[in-house]
Amino acid sequence: MTIGIIIGIGSTQDPSLSTYQVRVQKLQEELKTTTKPYQILPLIDQNSPENWVKYFKKQLKLKDSNTNTWYRADPMDKNHRKDFLKAGIKVKILPRFVFDYKLGEKIYQLSSSTEIRNLRV
Repeated sequence: MTIGIIIGIGSTQDPSLSTYQVRVQKLQEELKTTTKPYQILPLIDQNSPENWVKYFKKQLKLKDSNTNTWYRADPMDKNHRKDFLKAGIKVKILPRFVFDYKLGEKIYQLSSSTEIRNLRV
């Protein structure tokens, strides 16, 4: 099974994806030795859940993946969770700003400060 990770792109006021790109780069660097398949999707347009649904449906069609559980490090309200479900994404909400997910034998932590560190091998 592929692990899916949803990462915010940072401030929606800033059209640049630099914050998101830095997060993804750090995540990919940290996970480069894992054998567990994973994919990352950016969380965009935070103010328009309808656009989330269209966006995720499009992204999931582009990525040939069997990902069925996505992790989002934020306490979304029930409406947001429903929006993800409409897009065919089951989202596990984890504690605000920090979550652990397991890829292979390593457990990693992603925090709001974009730090990713190996917690346990």
